[in-house]
Amino acid sequence: MELAKYWDGTNPTACAQAGNATIDTKTIARTGTDTLLATVEIKHSPKCHTTWVRVTNTLEGATVAKKLERQSDGALPAFEREDKDLSKDFEIVGNNISFSMQVYAPSCVVASVQIVDASGAIAGSLPSQSFCSPSPPA
Repeated sequence: MELAKYWDGTNPTACAQAGNATIDTKTIARTGTDTLLATVEIKHSPKCHTTWVRVTNTLEGATVAKKLERQSDGALPAFEREDKDLSKDFEIVGNNISFSMQVYAPSCVVASVQIVDASGAIAGSLPSQSFCSPSPPA
């Protein structure tokens, strides 16, 4: 439980630099179309046993909400975090990429993403689903 207190809700930069794997990659289509709106990567650091969401978005001016949740399993308490970023200034390399803060997750998390356009309409979403790390700690 100490590791959960230490890692929950923190920036994944240090863990990402220590090495990370993509658990899964999903795409989000613009609502009502087949047009690619975003690519979602569920990232995991085997060293830190943390998981976070990385979104590459194609809609400038959109708000990208990334939600991560760890279910209580008796050993670890439940934890939920939502991070929202405004996608702007796409002429600057990397500004179309956003990520969530990380959650200590040696096994599984539930993740979802919602992209809202500048008018406030939902442009597309990835509904809540479970993602599990490939190798739990020994």
